[in-house]
Amino acid sequence: MTASALHSDLVLPGTTNAEEDDFIASEYAGDTTYAIMVDQAIDPLYEAKSHYDMCTLIAEKYGIKDEFAEGRTQSEWRSFLIDETRKEVPDLWTEEEFHERGVFRVSNPNGTDVAQKAFREDPEANPLETPSGKIEIYSQQLADMAKEWEFPDAEPGDLLIPLPEYVKTWESAEEARTNEKYPLQLIGHHYKGRTHSSYASVDWTVEAHPQKVWISQKDAEERGIKSEDMVHVFNDRGRIELPAFVTPRIMPGVLSVPQGAWYKPDGDVDKGGCVNTLTRIKASPLSKGNPQHTNLVQVEKVR
Repeated sequence: MTASALHSDLVLPGTTNAEEDDFIASEYAGDTTYAIMVDQAIDPLYEAKSHYDMCTLIAEKYGIKDEFAEGRTQSEWRSFLIDETRKEVPDLWTEEEFHERGVFRVSNPNGTDVAQKAFREDPEANPLETPSGKIEIYSQQLADMAKEWEFPDAEPGDLLIPLPEYVKTWESAEEARTNEKYPLQLIGHHYKGRTHSSYASVDWTVEAHPQKVWISQKDAEERGIKSEDMVHVFNDRGRIELPAFVTPRIMPGVLSVPQGAWYKPDGDVDKGGCVNTLTRIKASPLSKGNPQHTNLVQVEKVR
């Protein structure tokens, strides 16, 4: 029951990996790709159903089950996709062999892959999918876009540049040096206790890797903060509460809150320590994606 799930009109009980059949393939690049069969180990608990079965039942309610399922169950889709994949990868095991042998691995018989190998050997015969067909450091496409695109209410960082260079952006290190109210730059890092937000609710991993804010010894001393002290990290967007981790492994003037923690509001304070509570919603200039994390904040000891 994540914070976003709590906003849903309807929450359906999904099965875990142990409760359903599946077929898992690894990444599609590299020298050691693999595929593995996932067999159902236990019956679904209570009324839990796989995502596929949920969608099939919903499609049936709308009268489009045949179009959605195409006459196949989830297990039948697995068999069908393995057979289809074997047309492109003849060495791939049959479904029966997967059950007997376990993990299918692919190793490059010619050794390590070389990125853009064909292009490197003959650039003229094997151009890249860039406008020039070559590896581009200067992007003429971006240069042309920069002349045409407009950014209403533009701020530092709202620009397109044709070269890979540093761009001063909003709530950046430069702004932190002059912001008396929020003089610390907050970033978010990936954390070994979870994958993004997955497993953030597992008691064992939370016990082993509790959510903490990283703070330099200098910044901690100036605020009377010691490791394990409960602190508030805050700005005009929100306030989070979590223990401090005082360390020389982060620069003075910078805090880091591991991303992926679940939002747990208690009045005006997020006691889950979710970095998104403090993060601005603003689209990046080119991809219109989420440009977090760089947020100006302050930190103070609460007990």
